[in-house]
Amino acid sequence: MLCLLLSSPSLAFAPTPLQGVEPVRLRTTTAEGQATFRQTRLWREFVEGEGRGWQARVDERTGTPHRMWGGLPLVSRDADALEVEAALRAFTARHTELLGAPADLPMRALESVDDAWYADFQAMRDGVPIWRSALTFRIRAGSLALVGADTYPTTPTRGAWVLDEDVAVQQAVAGGPAPTAPHTDREVSATWLPRVEHGLLVLRAVYEVRTHTREPVGHWVTFVDAESGEVVAWYNDVRFLTGTVSATHDDRFPGNGTVTSPVKGARVTNGNAAVTTDAAGGFNVPNGTSYQTHFLSSPINLADSQGNVGLNFDASNPNPVWNATNGSIAAIDTFVFLNEVRDTFAAVVPTLPYTTAALDGTVNIDDACNAYYDGTVNFFRSGQGCQNTGRIADVVYHEWGHGLHFELIVTGTFDGALSEGAGDTTSFLMTGDSELAPGFFTSGGALRSADNDRTFPTDIVNEVHEDGLIYAGAMWDTYTGLIGGYGGPAATDITSDLFTSMLRGGPDIESSIDEALFADDDDGDLSNGTPHACYIVPAFAGHGLGQLGSTTTSFSVGHVPDAFHDPSRPIGIDLEVVGPPGCGADLAAGTGTLSWRANGGVWSDVPLTVTGTLASGSIPAQPPGTFVEYHAVVEGAGQTLEAPPTAGATPSPSTWAPCSRSGVTTSRATTVASPTPCWPARTPTARTTGSTALPTASRATP
Repeated sequence: MLCLLLSSPSLAFAPTPLQGVEPVRLRTTTAEGQATFRQTRLWREFVEGEGRGWQARVDERTGTPHRMWGGLPLVSRDADALEVEAALRAFTARHTELLGAPADLPMRALESVDDAWYADFQAMRDGVPIWRSALTFRIRAGSLALVGADTYPTTPTRGAWVLDEDVAVQQAVAGGPAPTAPHTDREVSATWLPRVEHGLLVLRAVYEVRTHTREPVGHWVTFVDAESGEVVAWYNDVRFLTGTVSATHDDRFPGNGTVTSPVKGARVTNGNAAVTTDAAGGFNVPNGTSYQTHFLSSPINLADSQGNVGLNFDASNPNPVWNATNGSIAAIDTFVFLNEVRDTFAAVVPTLPYTTAALDGTVNIDDACNAYYDGTVNFFRSGQGCQNTGRIADVVYHEWGHGLHFELIVTGTFDGALSEGAGDTTSFLMTGDSELAPGFFTSGGALRSADNDRTFPTDIVNEVHEDGLIYAGAMWDTYTGLIGGYGGPAATDITSDLFTSMLRGGPDIESSIDEALFADDDDGDLSNGTPHACYIVPAFAGHGLGQLGSTTTSFSVGHVPDAFHDPSRPIGIDLEVVGPPGCGADLAAGTGTLSWRANGGVWSDVPLTVTGTLASGSIPAQPPGTFVEYHAVVEGAGQTLEAPPTAGATPSPSTWAPCSRSGVTTSRATTVASPTPCWPARTPTARTTGSTALPTASRATP
């Protein structure tokens, strides 16, 4: 089997000035663009053939389905890797034009976990890989359930590899954030970097340069233009949380009181033997005059920058208690919190070595207001208004969560913003509290909250901690929704399973909804819904992570406007309602109203005929030159849906085009200033959609 090759990331708990920005391309979707794709020849041929019941979310700039989902029997449940690969290549060969990729792309990853297969084929152009782009497949129980085609088949390219690789590395160091630091472990490779430049999507020829520095701590990824040597983008892949031994430690954070707990995994030595305490803190060593307990050489190898490595006890005291008087409280807290989170997730993913293998860490680092994970966990001393981060349970859980994310990935990519959200999710699953790191500041107060209303892509600010709150918010809303449906303990179990399973696909924030639903699937067919989709889909949609695109609702009303309409015929309006199966998408008992007016006159209502997931109606034929506006409302199955969704917003007249294009029917808004607006400013009404006054229009304003 092929495994994804990743270097250990390094992630800080809080923003740092040397974090940089991963050059992730943000896709935006429109109801019109998605509906238009569903009417294309390629998509219709697929869904009328072997893809019956499938849905898709198209990349409107490339024309390929960013994600498409359904159920298609593909291989036997006991198929091996060679059989799976052959079946996927055959599927690609049948749909090369739709997927925008040939069937001979190089395999990037192919892994089997439980009853699921995860596969990525590296997207290429002219023999060069496209950065973080792939033909992605997910299979469950032998059935193909999810496909992603980020392949850029017709995207124009810019540049060629003219620069020498050694020169590219020199440019990366000189033009990067740490030009004076020694850079080691240098790696360089040619890649195409998708970029939107001057409004045009292009594939830019760059060198991807990777280097490491110790001061500042950095695993740098720098993109250098392959012709000019210009540094196009950079980011830091380091993410800156017969006796018994017990510990008196902070209860979640300093100032919140203390609790005493058994210490699991502590090393006990007396010169004759060395043992490790069990889950109850128990140990048994040969009798002697004294013994020592310490944090080194245990499953958690915890070093202290202040030099505190062990605690000495007299043999007459077989039940020692670690506390602030005999040891470092930061080391004690960190040790206890790390064991808590490891044990919790060992029960969720018992086959993952990370939950039981040795883990190195350092506390009391001479810095403040942060912590980071770089394959080890690292926590800073108090100062600058911040508590010692090793003493805050949420920070420890968060940093350990970065490693959980990294170790779970079997395909896809390690996305920094998603990982920050994963760290925050790890924390709230441990605490049950949306407030993250209360007590982080010496003045009190939490650092951030998973209970938020941030949406994708509107609230993307290119700072991984802030952007990660979008994903954390979606997971928190899923969790709280499940609490309402199943109760607290069951909701924690379901969310934990969902969380750890979805990370195996290596999603970024945008594709997290797709991996969440695949993780929740139980039969290899996403077209018939998943056990908890009616909790997952609304939660993610509320953060702009709609399964059908950037939307804050679970459902989408698709409408394909006419580019031209015969004025002698009625204007037919057909609406398609799409949403998660089994969650109210069937509008069989629903009603609909189509409101329209001609030339800015009085609004009239006509009924829509609602059948299943379709709503249809018509506007009477209008003479040439008539300008028609319309707005539809469909109600049913607890849903109230509008098309277009922006109805009621009236743009300034200066943003509309002139009214003199005879023979063309359109009502699309433009940004062309009109010296003679089609109408004066007017008071918006609930049905005012605003449109260009052109002959017989039949397009709703998007």
